[in-house]
Amino acid sequence: MNLRWLACVSVGLILFGVGCASSPVVRYYTLSARVRPSTALPDAPLPRVITVGPIAMADYLNHRSVTVRSVTGAAETLVRSEFDRWGGSFRDTVIRAIVDNLAAELAPQHVVVVPWSDTASSDLALTLSINRFERSGTRVELQGAWFLTDAASRATRAAGVLHGSVP
Repeated sequence: MNLRWLACVSVGLILFGVGCASSPVVRYYTLSARVRPSTALPDAPLPRVITVGPIAMADYLNHRSVTVRSVTGAAETLVRSEFDRWGGSFRDTVIRAIVDNLAAELAPQHVVVVPWSDTASSDLALTLSINRFERSGTRVELQGAWFLTDAASRATRAAGVLHGSVP
């Protein structure tokens, strides 16, 4: 009887411990527009429609988990966070944030900004290449390039480098 009582108490404590134990909470992140007042643009005629995309990005970014760059001595490693994840496709999240920002900035000039698709017709196309986007210590770093092309002729109208780091 003593052994049976000890077994019941042990099973009860194990079940109580499992029931009370909690796993860490998964946090989901997204990018959002930084809506600012629009700035005056030159008097040159503006296109009516700008498409954003497609975006080329480093393979390591095509993952739901947030990536952190870890530096130990001379070695750099990429670590995927187990509990910090993107709320959706990272590529779609980036496009949506850029579309929202540009739309807010260019709305007073009657410019429509839409995500890229095979069937979208536009005056200009903004394409991006993202080589790096991750947390490094307490900062978030972005590196890449952007290209603004004439949708009809595919001629490059402007291009630039994406390079930034924010706390």
